[in-house]
This record gives sequence, structure tokens and C-alpha cells, in this order.
Amino acid sequence: MSVQTQILSNNVTLITEPVAGVKTAAVGFWFRTGSRFEPENMRGISHFVEHMLFKGTSTRSAFDIAASFDRIGGYINAYTDRENLCIHCVVPADYVTDAVKIITDMTSSSLFDSKEVERERSVIKNEIIASLEDSEEVALDAASAAVWPNHPVSVPIAGTVEDVEGLSREDLYSWYTDYIKMLDEVKPTLVSIATESGIHGEIALACIDRGIHVIIEKPMAMSMAEADEIIRRSREKNVKVAACHQNRFNVAVQK
Repeated sequence: MSVQTQILSNNVTLITEPVAGVKTAAVGFWFRTGSRFEPENMRGISHFVEHMLFKGTSTRSAFDIAASFDRIGGYINAYTDRENLCIHCVVPADYVTDAVKIITDMTSSSLFDSKEVERERSVIKNEIIASLEDSEEVALDAASAAVWPNHPVSVPIAGTVEDVEGLSREDLYSWYTDYIKMLDEVKPTLVSIATESGIHGEIALACIDRGIHVIIEKPMAMSMAEADEIIRRSREKNVKVAACHQNRFNVAVQK
């Protein structure tokens, strides 16, 4: 099926690609923050924040996050580049509800515990030092510096050891709050796609419970009981729900 791109009413860009017959689900959240947008005294902060997303939330420890995906045979990772930060996962379709809950928790309720910050600071410094032994990394940074001299896009994504040493816990949490944390006025929007597992209604309810607006691709595959529950809960949570086809959900549920 074709890739679809939409600009939603909350200015979120939603890209979907339904794949018929698959037994897995892939979910990714992209945030428009990367190394090129960092001020000189904050080099490497986006990459540092990416690391901290995995270090515990108000309801889950770092171990809980990792073990949750290991337990179901799933995969979760993240990366930072010059223009974006992304957290993504692939899980068996039957467990996509759990995956959505965990990632939204990571991107809305991370704690940035001071001890974890210092522990991860050492990890990142070691990564930076190790990257100096990677000829591909060194060549890419040198090429960027030659093409865009004295421009933020040419600086190393992770910053330098000195840059990382200068970032405080308060700096990191402030950056997270400004560019990552899912505030009430900036909700992400996920799409629910019908699969052979018939899990789209379950995914929609999980998103609604987290305050996430939902677009349902194939609502006619759901029972009337599921439809009624989605409408009831969306009104209760003050969340918008809409569908792509003309059917019982052809009018979005407004607050």
C-alpha cells in the first residue's frame, strides 16, 4: 500500500504505510530537535537527552523499560542526527498497545534522575572517545566541517567531551521539556491500522487513555461495542477521534 502523509490540525506530520498481512507493528516518534539547532553552550544536548529517555519515568525504571520489550520479543531504540531525534520500536502486533504506552511514558514522564544523568554522562563521553577511532565517523565530521565551516550543522552530533561535561541536569530537563515532552497543548497523533490480529480498536483505546488524538484507518472492522467505547472514552478524556472512510466514524469526536 502507498505511503500517506498528512498535516494534522495540531501541526503534527503524520506518515503512515499500511502493510497487509503482517504480524508486527512499527511505531516511531520524530522530534524536530537535533545538533544543528543547539546553541554553542549546549552542544550535544539532544543526544544526551535521547539517552536519558531510557533511564526511567515516574512509573517505570530503566530496567522496566528494557525488560518490557525483551519480554515480548520486541525491539526499541533511538537516535539523534543533525535535524531530528527519533525513538522507535518494532513489536509483535498483539503487543503494540504496550509499546505505545511505554514510548508515550518515556516522552512525557522521564525523570532525569541526577544519579542516572552522571552515569550516562560517563557513557556518552566514552562513546565520543571511541568515535575518534571510527574512520567513517571522523571522515563524515571532517567533510561536514569542510562543506559548512563555522556552521552548527557541521559540529559533531554528540558534541565533545568538554561539551558533555558542561551540561547540567537542569539544562537537560529544560531541553526535554521544551522540545520532547508531550505537553497538553502539543499532543502527538498516532494512526491505528487494521491488521490480521484485529488490534486497531485496542490501540485506539490505549492512545486515548494517554491523551493522544487518534485516526482510525479501518473502523468498520470493529464491533459496535468497541466503537461506542472509543467514542465514550474520547469524550471523557477530551481527545479527538476521526476516521479516514465514510462510516460510523465519519465525523470526528470533538471536545
